[in-house]
Amino acid sequence: MAYNSEAFKKIMDDYSAKRSAAQDAAKERLDDVIEKCPEIKMIDIALAGTGVEIMEAISAGRNGIEERIERIRKKNEELQQQRADCLALLGYPSDYTFPKYDCAECKDTGYDSNARLCSCFKKQLAIETCRRSGLGRLVDIQTFDSYSTDYFSYDSDVYENMSEVFAFCKNYAETFSKNSENLMLIGDTGLGKTHLSTAIAGKVIERGFDVCYDTATNVFTSFENERFGKQNSKFATPTDRYFDCDLLIIDDLGTEATTQFTVSALYNLINTRSINEKQVILSTNLTLEEMKKKYGDRIASRLFGESIVLRFTGKDVRLQKIGIT
Repeated sequence: MAYNSEAFKKIMDDYSAKRSAAQDAAKERLDDVIEKCPEIKMIDIALAGTGVEIMEAISAGRNGIEERIERIRKKNEELQQQRADCLALLGYPSDYTFPKYDCAECKDTGYDSNARLCSCFKKQLAIETCRRSGLGRLVDIQTFDSYSTDYFSYDSDVYENMSEVFAFCKNYAETFSKNSENLMLIGDTGLGKTHLSTAIAGKVIERGFDVCYDTATNVFTSFENERFGKQNSKFATPTDRYFDCDLLIIDDLGTEATTQFTVSALYNLINTRSINEKQVILSTNLTLEEMKKKYGDRIASRLFGESIVLRFTGKDVRLQKIGIT
């Protein structure tokens, strides 16, 4: 899995900062209690020397080593109890001077005891990756759980088709890998193409992959800004993201203004990602014939020939929700 490198660095920097903050706060509390009870400093010095005592006990030979280690253990326990008693007299709990980390498992390092990414870090990484993917809050709203095929139950054939589409998309997201196929989501507006492509993105991001989600208009505007010297605009999007991410999702293909440049940019994007074995999901209201007319036979053939085509059928769900069928 290839986490978004910028998102990874952002979260790791955040973890480093909050870990340092926790340690600094702990030091301030320790300095305060030492000022009130200097004995704690002497106890801490004695506790810090435990490691040296153990090494000396081991180097003294195997004969009697268990007794020597046991004496050190008991001394350590007594020192810890003395320390806790001093803190209790000051009205503090025994762990008052220890850092208060957000995650007890990784201690805000981002890694668990097995040197693997901690679950808390993965969660924050997924949130940051979603933010950078272009999905925003949609990833929380348009999920597989919130998608219902009940709106297609008025027709058995439509219901069966949309149930199969839903099941395919869910399985695609749960099993996504570098060997997955490209997808083409085709159908009229209001049938859930954007919803299911967003749901796929959310699940794939959750599994640790880097996803970029954008509308066709934004994608080609970014290429135009780059090509014609407008990439320094605060609204410009670096096009590297479209080439480098594990999964690129382009929504509403066909709604953008079509020029020779945009057609060329689309071909270059699809071709480059294909060469690098990186997947693309396209959603569009266009039919095959309309796509041929808009982009030419070569690109239309490439898009359809190298993708699994999922056809969305039925009546506009948005209109059904407001009572218009």
